[in-house]
Amino acid sequence: MAPARRGPIFTTKTSRFDRLKTATAVTLNRYLALVGALGVALLAQIATMGGWWVGEMSPVHWVLFLFLVIGELMPIRLAGSDDEVTTSSAFSFALLVMLGLAPAVLAQAVASLLADIRMGKSWRSTLFNLGQRNLSSRLRRSLREFSEWPRWGRAC
Repeated sequence: MAPARRGPIFTTKTSRFDRLKTATAVTLNRYLALVGALGVALLAQIATMGGWWVGEMSPVHWVLFLFLVIGELMPIRLAGSDDEVTTSSAFSFALLVMLGLAPAVLAQAVASLLADIRMGKSWRSTLFNLGQRNLSSRLRRSLREFSEWPRWGRAC
């Protein structure tokens, strides 16, 4: 009679590295979701509080909007590396100066969303990209407002 087997032939133990890798992936996914959710909430707040601006857009503004989207959809690939550069920031800045924060942020969000969908990025990456662009735009505006405050040592 053959001896009875007592359990699997190969035992599977999770290594310390595997546990760390799993914990890092969970933390990264939470971070991506948090930044994405904050950015989308900020986008909604900017869209609702930004005032009605679509009626104020002239054909020049619509061309800037179109070039922003095209610039995001057609990045320039740098020779000798996998890096890309987009021209959309220049058009976003032009919209910011001409119309304000809401049109610039919404146009950049539309362009970023379309580019990520076109590139086949995951929904987590798309949500994070949308969120981080909106958060950085709002931070940029807050820093600009902060820099306009009177500084110590200056006459008011």
